Amino acid sequence: MAPIIECMLPTSMKSRKPARVERSAREFTRVRFASRCSHRYLKIAAGGAAIGATMELFMIHTGFYEMVTELESEKRAWESSPEAQALREALNPWRNHDEQEKR
Repeated sequence: MAPIIECMLPTSMKSRKPARVERSAREFTRVRFASRCSHRYLKIAAGGAAIGATMELFMIHTGFYEMVTELESEKRAWESSPEAQALREALNPWRNHDEQEKR
């Protein structure tokens, strides 16, 4: 038979006999640990979601996404220009070296 663990009662109920619960010590600690950890992880998850939502609202209200979209379109337009391709070739002259040797 599993050892009996007495439940702790508040000090206002000291006159009554403590309730007895038949549960093994391993089960008792496992339940206490799981409930403590799940509360902790829920608090962390809720805090992270709140911080993430705040950051998203800040970026929307400051116009961050519009600026990034504009900068990305300018970058892609410049990368496809002949000037950028010439600069890329000038900075890396060995890019097509292997292909020229095979011919």
